[in-house]
Amino acid sequence: MKLYIVLAASAVLALTTSAQAVQLVVISTNSNTGIAGQKAYIIGVQISSADRAIAGPNATLSIHNLTFTGGVNGPVNGANGSTNRPDVQSLQTAVIDGAGEFPPQNADFTANGINAIYRDSWWYNSGTGLLNGVVDASFNSGTVTTTSGGTIGPTNAVGTTGFLWTPNGASGIVPANALNGQTMQYSGTYGPSGSNTLDGPTLAPLFSGGILTVPLVQIVATGDIQVPGSYPQLTGSFISVGNKNYYNNIGIISFSESGPPIVFYLAPEPGTVVLATLGALGLLLARRRLKEL
Repeated sequence: MKLYIVLAASAVLALTTSAQAVQLVVISTNSNTGIAGQKAYIIGVQISSADRAIAGPNATLSIHNLTFTGGVNGPVNGANGSTNRPDVQSLQTAVIDGAGEFPPQNADFTANGINAIYRDSWWYNSGTGLLNGVVDASFNSGTVTTTSGGTIGPTNAVGTTGFLWTPNGASGIVPANALNGQTMQYSGTYGPSGSNTLDGPTLAPLFSGGILTVPLVQIVATGDIQVPGSYPQLTGSFISVGNKNYYNNIGIISFSESGPPIVFYLAPEPGTVVLATLGALGLLLARRRLKEL
């Protein structure tokens, strides 16, 4: 390839590819689902203090039509039959709060409870943005956190805030109760409205080493979990930090137990794309001018 073409392409790439990026990461993997070949992945959204800074004051974290698929390999949501649970709040309410003891002991769960928790896929979602349930031995109710107890295995990842995602628009697991081969899609905002700003007193201190990772979903699968590409607007999927939108511009990519995170890149502003194109054209014209001299 001609050097000037390489330089022109490099100019476009340098001007249109942002250093800012939001990532989907595997927080934990559980192979003890009781079903051979299945693994339960806890997947979270990871953002940096740099993302928070460019988003400006009072920015919140949102996702829009984020999609997970995997063909016949998963996600799985049907191991518990017609009583499978779509989110962690319904698990807390139906399975944990009804266990009749505090803190609940896994050994005392019924088969349905075990299936709902460890063999189904579900979102870290509630209608309020908080995990609510039994918080003490007197069976008082409140916001469930890692310090209040009353939660289950992987769901203690809600941390000391008890924050979950609040749905926004159409979300779900489609089709329900089909065992394998489903598509999971979600739209929502992290945390309860009014107290979920990333620079606020609740979330700002949770940035550890400049990074905040919040749980999004448990996906049980027998193979890789695929995330379709979303830019330029192939599926309408993106992650927002304030008014900055991040897209997966690579195409269909897959999660695996030891694979790299899935990176969503900040979409360039229209003016940046124009400047990039002009810069590339400038390099090409300069090359042509040099040849004429």
